[in-house]
Amino acid sequence: KRGFGRCTMQASIDIRNGLLTREEGFALIREYDPQRPEALDYYLKITGQSEEEFYEAMKKNRVPALKNVKLPIIQKRHKNAERILPFPQQLIRKHKKQSIIAKV
Repeated sequence: KRGFGRCTMQASIDIRNGLLTREEGFALIREYDPQRPEALDYYLKITGQSEEEFYEAMKKNRVPALKNVKLPIIQKRHKNAERILPFPQQLIRKHKKQSIIAKV
């Protein structure tokens, strides 16, 4: 990560639009931005990288102000409510279901 996650982006928009206070935005950012994304497992699988190699590469590409800052990475407390698969996996699953139905 480069120190600016999805939650930071969305909280910034919501603060500017008057939907959150600045303090509420910071609380959300501290809770959600450091969470390890579920999609990382798929990325590691298709790239063949280990998790350690991935984080080392991310560390090398950080903005200069964050080069020596230890950014926390925490496990999610709960899984995503909906499991969203990468598009190629969606196609494979769809065609497997269709071939099973065609055989019946």
